[in-house]
Amino acid sequence: MATAASCRVVDHIRAGFRRRGRASLALAGGRTPLRIYEELSRWPLRWEWVDIVPTSERWVSRLSLERNGAVIRAKLLKNEAAAANYHPLIEPWETDPGHNALMWATAKAEETVSRLGRLDLALLGMGADGHVASLFAANPAARALLDPDGPRSCLLTPPAPPGPRQPRITLTFAKIAAARHVVVVIRGEQKLEALRRAWSGAGPPSAIGALLQQHRTPVEVLWAP
Repeated sequence: MATAASCRVVDHIRAGFRRRGRASLALAGGRTPLRIYEELSRWPLRWEWVDIVPTSERWVSRLSLERNGAVIRAKLLKNEAAAANYHPLIEPWETDPGHNALMWATAKAEETVSRLGRLDLALLGMGADGHVASLFAANPAARALLDPDGPRSCLLTPPAPPGPRQPRITLTFAKIAAARHVVVVIRGEQKLEALRRAWSGAGPPSAIGALLQQHRTPVEVLWAP
């Protein structure tokens, strides 16, 4: 799966180069993409023409391994890919969870992501509850986060059970669904079953269900046991 996914990413990077001389990617954090990023880092591309943004970011300590940016920096932004242009949603020094800091960081992330224009690719993981990025269907902010025609590129996902446990800044459903292509990578039988329920429409409302049922952007799913 890692090899297949890295090849897909490279294909879309090259397609971006052909279209406009640059490529823009939104990349997931978590454990599933780790081997994908390791393989990608060794591809001999013009990485200085590639813009990378995380699909979401947790408001945690800059040293925390839960930071998606830390995963992307450690596993992808090295070797050949060290020259890529990385655009964080939350700067490493931003750890104060106060309301004003959250609002300021979200506005800054909105400006950053909006400048990238239409993404060439969004590479997503998926939670067992069907969330992608930090788009939780049960979250109090879900209406704005999952609005397919929403005007925002980034929004704040407030902490609320069953998730997330801490504030996050996330790309919106509208931004992800406007990408030229979406690849979803999942592992394990539990997530495969959740995906099947969402695909059939039999499961509860979820971000992955909304993504699979939209017709704006092609979605490809790669699965491994």
